[in-house]
Amino acid sequence: MPILNILNHTGKDLAGQYMYHFAEGYPQDLDGLQNLPFPVFYNRVKNIPYQSDEDLFPESMDGIIEVLARPKYLLNKRLFPALDCKKKSILCGAWASENDKPFFFYAVSEKPNKKIHHVIFGMDYGQGFKLIDPTFPEFELGQELPITYAEVLKR
Repeated sequence: MPILNILNHTGKDLAGQYMYHFAEGYPQDLDGLQNLPFPVFYNRVKNIPYQSDEDLFPESMDGIIEVLARPKYLLNKRLFPALDCKKKSILCGAWASENDKPFFFYAVSEKPNKKIHHVIFGMDYGQGFKLIDPTFPEFELGQELPITYAEVLKR
């Protein structure tokens, strides 16, 4: 598998496989950040600016792409000045991989119609297994999320 992938947005299954590949295959890319306690690491990730792939890469013809990469590229502010939910979840997955913590990525909805529109991360960081959303700075670790539907992405 590659170190960076730009996919047409064809669904959650292929994106999930790449997310696990980058998180589990390259946890050493965190370059010392894996030594931070998870709450500190989480705060660093959630404070990275958010931007969708469509906004970050406006040159995409149809505006519907997925850009996924190894953690070391995601942490390079010149390449990625901002990250979306999938990229932030990859970073959390890499932390979990490097610290031998089982984790999962979830495709979720917060909408009444349960249409999937977001990806989050799940792990036990000492408080029991929790769904964790590192996407936006206003989210707190352990915060109850208003999820109407969630499914584990396949490895």
